[in-house]
Amino acid sequence: MTEKEQRQAARQFAAEWAKNGNEKGDTQAFWLDLLRRVYGVDAPTTAVLFERKVQIDGTPHWIDAYLPGVRVLVEQKDSGVRLEASRRT
Repeated sequence: MTEKEQRQAARQFAAEWAKNGNEKGDTQAFWLDLLRRVYGVDAPTTAVLFERKVQIDGTPHWIDAYLPGVRVLVEQKDSGVRLEASRRT
């Protein structure tokens, strides 16, 4: 996929997903669709792991997704929810 094609795919993806935003109902479909359509991952189900238990400061937590190939943790929230609101201080 060329850079121009990827940008177009990203614009289309963003427009289509702008009306969705349910964390529990949309997370897996969102990430699989993003990886396939925008990043060109042929087998996205092997590129992302969902609902993984992790240790943060010695405390167990659940993250929404993990992309081991690029070592990215994903914590996704519903549309309109501020990420800072869920952060403990």
